Amino acid sequence: MCYYLSKDGVSIFQTKEKKERRAIIENTVTRYLGKTLFFPHTDPEYFSEQEYFAAASLPLKVVLFLDGSCSVCLLKMNFWREFNKDLRSQGYNEIPIVVYAYIGSAFEAIFREQHASQWEYAWQFDQAQTFISGNELYDARFQTVLVGLDNKILLIGDPTLNPKMRKLYMETILTYN
Repeated sequence: MCYYLSKDGVSIFQTKEKKERRAIIENTVTRYLGKTLFFPHTDPEYFSEQEYFAAASLPLKVVLFLDGSCSVCLLKMNFWREFNKDLRSQGYNEIPIVVYAYIGSAFEAIFREQHASQWEYAWQFDQAQTFISGNELYDARFQTVLVGLDNKILLIGDPTLNPKMRKLYMETILTYN
């Protein structure tokens, strides 16, 4: 964003870069809304057949990809705990969370022991990043989705990165709940 001083104070002009980024975001959202989400099944140790099919048939769920080798990314787990706590405080059921996680091989054992065991939602370790490639979700900003009963994408975008997205997720879930 560029700022220019003028008689009336500061005027704000969007740069060409910002307009291009906005267009990319709008195109991505338009491309994915209504698309059926692909649920790969890769690690039965943490995501049993029963959990897999239960998650796939839930009326509303959040599905996300978590890069477990990124310590900042692990904060997403806390975000979703708090999010569900907020839902419960408003008298609504919590939303099911399905996590596809990539963990570098050096961290896998530590992650499985320390983080996955503390997470109360369905886990799927996805070392091949099948969730990402199968859904073509290569941009980290779009690796979190809210899907409906038919697994069609209702919302796409990571609410841990944007408070406006968090509000949109909350409003949409409360509407369906």
